[in-house]
Amino acid sequence: MKYLFSSIVFLMLSLCTWGQESEHLNVLEADSTWKKESFKFPIGFAPSIDYEGYEDVRFSPGWSDVNSQGFWSYMFAWHIKGNQAQTISSLQAHLKVYFDGLMNAVNKDKSLEVPKTTAVFTKAKTGSNADFNGKVTVYDAFHTKALLTLNVSVKNNYCKEKDESIILFKLSPKPFDDALWKTFDSIKVRQGICK
Repeated sequence: MKYLFSSIVFLMLSLCTWGQESEHLNVLEADSTWKKESFKFPIGFAPSIDYEGYEDVRFSPGWSDVNSQGFWSYMFAWHIKGNQAQTISSLQAHLKVYFDGLMNAVNKDKSLEVPKTTAVFTKAKTGSNADFNGKVTVYDAFHTKALLTLNVSVKNNYCKEKDESIILFKLSPKPFDDALWKTFDSIKVRQGICK
């Protein structure tokens, strides 16, 4: 009986912990056509990005299809502890490490030295829905096995009540004025996440 009680208490505590973690894992809300992945920091392929929290990713329909309008278009949110306001230099450094690590992890041709990622960011124009815009040129180890330039939009959000940051990244090879960028508007940050 004593062991049964201990097991029940352990199970309840585990479920409470999982419930708290799954809140962090579901920062973004999207319909079922957008595939989802989540990673805990430090991320295995980019451990030097020294945050505590989670990354929540949504891939557009057609993300892996080179002939699709949504090819390589996706969004992710870093839900991390503390006020982690991004700067041009931190974004450039983080995304270089992130994509270099990811592409080296995915690359199957071990005789190939994966080309290094380049990242350039600027402050976004006042009144836009972003804090930073940039370009990241990355080796596409997933599909084309060639260099690919992604346009990137970044928005900083700080949840003072919880002392947590949500950094939103939108990425696509399409230019910023392409209609595809409007599809990102269908992805929302979960309501009440800062409370």
